[in-house]
Amino acid sequence: MIHIRKKTSKDKNKKYQRGHVHLIIGASRFGTRVALRYAKAGLYVTVVDMDKKSQYKLGDNFLGSFVLGDATKLSTLEEANVSRAKTILIVTDNEDTNIFIANLIYTKYHKNNIIVRLDDEDKYNLLINKDVKIVNPFMTSIIQFVNFEKEDEK
Repeated sequence: MIHIRKKTSKDKNKKYQRGHVHLIIGASRFGTRVALRYAKAGLYVTVVDMDKKSQYKLGDNFLGSFVLGDATKLSTLEEANVSRAKTILIVTDNEDTNIFIANLIYTKYHKNNIIVRLDDEDKYNLLINKDVKIVNPFMTSIIQFVNFEKEDEK
């Protein structure tokens, strides 16, 4: 496992919330975009991914850290400071992995601030903590289409 700390801010006037880590597991296009938005908003972000090349998606000016490792392993989660995480976003490309990691973090660290990306509604019941927030891109798209229809009817 490699912990790679990215560059710090060139703008010394920018304030960051110390002590709060916003943890993003999965450096997919979605995960990296959320990480960049959090960082731009002044939040400290740690991104975890198993692919070393994923860190380059964050760019040279990313103000956070990247942990190279398997988030299904406790050692990787510890390296990423999961116990200090204010929010935990789990967005790997594998739904079963996302569910496993969410359940692991909830069971081991008793975190209630977990958000998981799942496409398959049938898998929602596999999350042991029903307070885990679920983002379903498919359902979000349906809601948006329905809202467009409602706007057109006005």
